[in-house]
Amino acid sequence: ASASSSYYARCNNDATGSGFTAVGTNASQYVTPAGETTLQQLIDNGNVVYHGGRSIDSGAGASSVEQLTDVDVTTTPPSAGQVLVYDDADSKWKPGAQSTDFTDLTDTPSSLDAGSYLRVNTTGDAIEQIKTAPPDGGIGDNSGIQAASNFAGKLPDQLMDLAVANAVRVFDLYHINTGGIYYVYKNNNGYCKFNNSVGNGGVGVAIHTLGTAPQYTNIQDYIDNGQAVFHGQKSGTSGVGSLSYLKSLANSSPNGGFYTELPDAIVSENTSGTYNGIFKLHWVKPNATAGGTNWEVIYRTEAFSNGDYFMGYLLDADGTKVLHSGVTHVNPTTKNLRWFIENGRAIYNGGYNESNVVSARIAANGTILSSNYDWIQSVTATGGSYAIVFKPGHFTSPPTINVSADIVDGVSHVMAEYNHLTKDTMNVVTMRNNFASWPSIRIARLDWLRLNTASKPGVCSMAHKAPATITPSPDSLEVTWLAS
Repeated sequence: ASASSSYYARCNNDATGSGFTAVGTNASQYVTPAGETTLQQLIDNGNVVYHGGRSIDSGAGASSVEQLTDVDVTTTPPSAGQVLVYDDADSKWKPGAQSTDFTDLTDTPSSLDAGSYLRVNTTGDAIEQIKTAPPDGGIGDNSGIQAASNFAGKLPDQLMDLAVANAVRVFDLYHINTGGIYYVYKNNNGYCKFNNSVGNGGVGVAIHTLGTAPQYTNIQDYIDNGQAVFHGQKSGTSGVGSLSYLKSLANSSPNGGFYTELPDAIVSENTSGTYNGIFKLHWVKPNATAGGTNWEVIYRTEAFSNGDYFMGYLLDADGTKVLHSGVTHVNPTTKNLRWFIENGRAIYNGGYNESNVVSARIAANGTILSSNYDWIQSVTATGGSYAIVFKPGHFTSPPTINVSADIVDGVSHVMAEYNHLTKDTMNVVTMRNNFASWPSIRIARLDWLRLNTASKPGVCSMAHKAPATITPSPDSLEVTWLAS
């Protein structure tokens, strides 16, 4: 309205249009709908009209979403939590469920596989799922290898080939030149040569000298099917032994399967304590019947001249040793596979195996007799008490500890208890009902304690008639570990 009209509205020329009021002869008869005192309040409350439309509601347009011509909320009324989804077939927005899962999105994989990785696709408009390891670690990450290779990705350190029924052949990256990429099998007695031409690296087998042709003709096929191992990283696995196929194969043994993942390699003496070799996992072949002397797992290393050395084990809980060749030392000729793990002789590519019992044997005088991982800083023994200090930073929280007895010199009962457990230290106290000797202790990183005897003069005794032996035998008293 103009100033000559009977009334008009007026507000200040500031950010909110403050001081909104009616002015004129009959101005007192007019008030704002909700007591608004600024122009902005009138706009926010939907009490203004814009010619051609309205801020909230439109006098001549739609006053609710259902009045819009390209929205259909009548055919299927909406329910709580739904959103409007565009139906391209009807060119309308309709009620629909909102995506709550990553795989429900249109630019993500429809499902996710364990051990896979996500990356942006080549066109940059979606996420895809791959089994190629991140670019760090392993031989294939070496700059010299990368310069020599025409393969599109990083070359795996090993290929797990399943062409032979009920067996896994392990091919090691061995040689690369302009003529080919070589993966060798069994002391160079067999190899597979992939092409290494520009634009065709790793695609097609140029030649092989294997009794049975390789499972795939392309390196990428091994990667995509989770049968490639990258040392220091993983392709669906932290090592050969954790491949789902290999674990299923090992567990299918009539001997019940090994108690944990098979190591990638074990370190063992050959003829003396100063002559050691790295024996790599080479064959896995479950037998048809339980027991016997036929091997189910072979660990092998090549000789520096002719022939090779190997040990064969059963796929029972302990990995019973049933075969050896070229080795004469007591450990490779008598020890089971479990012994190599529990005594720090097992290698897991990508790091030590977190799923295993990580243990140490400590004598009565506090000496660390054996340890399968370097995790104890020091042990101080006082009588039957032991103050144990862990390596700095090894634990991020206090581990879980269980206690059981081992050999106890004919005494019917031995107790070992721990206290003051932190992520850095723990104390262990051993007690028995006849202190003819103190037991030494065996402790495990996340899991359990196991006791065995070590001679030490007694300091007290309690009257008790003890049996001559204890049953079951010590090694049967292991406790399955508890994750911390």
